Amino acid sequence: MPSEHDPRVRTLHCLLPGLAWPVPGQTSLPPVPALAALLGRAHCRHEAAQPWSHWLATHCGRQGWGLLRRLGEEDGAVRPGRWLCADPVHLHMTRDALLLRGPDELDVDTQESLALVDTLNQEFSELGQFHVATPQRWYLQLRGPAQADFHPLVDVLGRPVSQFTPEGTDARRWNLHANAIQILLHNHPVNAARQARGALPINGLWLWGAGEPDTGLPALPAILSEDPLLRGFARHHGAGIVADADSLLASGGWWHDSRLHQAMLATDPHAWLTALAELEDVLFRPLLTAWRAGRIDALYLHAPGDQHALTATLTRRARWALWRRPLSPARLSALLQGSA
Repeated sequence: MPSEHDPRVRTLHCLLPGLAWPVPGQTSLPPVPALAALLGRAHCRHEAAQPWSHWLATHCGRQGWGLLRRLGEEDGAVRPGRWLCADPVHLHMTRDALLLRGPDELDVDTQESLALVDTLNQEFSELGQFHVATPQRWYLQLRGPAQADFHPLVDVLGRPVSQFTPEGTDARRWNLHANAIQILLHNHPVNAARQARGALPINGLWLWGAGEPDTGLPALPAILSEDPLLRGFARHHGAGIVADADSLLASGGWWHDSRLHQAMLATDPHAWLTALAELEDVLFRPLLTAWRAGRIDALYLHAPGDQHALTATLTRRARWALWRRPLSPARLSALLQGSA
């Protein structure tokens, strides 16, 4: 990703995982004239598939995501030490493989989370201390180094769990712990109550994010994002966390939105089209207005994806390329689908 060291150059990187997605059954896009205008003026290039976690690893480092995400939670506090994300999941067997559903699909409430974590802390105190930040995001503060490599949760959703087991020196021990945790959760009264009302049981934890955060990464002016991992990355590296687009446009930095990505992970074309229409108002139109007015000197749209990736670049010079017209609906759809 290009870096701009001149403080007089306002550079904005817009991070939109899920934008470049061949939407199943898509026939047409909602009206998105601002996006069509931005991509019509931009230099666009398709790249090989780059899942969101790989993009993050390239630009935020590959280690310490548990500590970073904990640092990015609303309280902004984290105790020194080693942290793992320990997210509640539902594991289920299909005819061919063991699959996983993530916490966003489970409708977990706070009382259930606290009850389950209390039992985990009683039975697995030798591992460390489990914590609930939100019903969807739990953590394990480790007593010692994990000595294993774990896969991010986002990589596992919808894929066979067997392809993403821990690796490294201590992998066997962590696999045994994961199995013991599954047995404990399977038999827990919270899950008996969930099943009685027709809810999916929380019968596993997905552990990931070990290690220490990478150092020596470029400094950022600011980040606008609701993702606690990105917010924690900003806090760890001394970047500002801004609450609105106007503040970010004044300084430059990263603008991240996860709506399209969440729809893609759920394989929900209707949600994806709805999110695209929402982003036209809250993101694409403000970006286009600011770029045309010269409030942004360099604008980069990054759309990493599991099937293909798209990067669009708009510089000052592109403002004078008046012969470059907004993309037609057909060309815009083809570009996002990876066929143009």
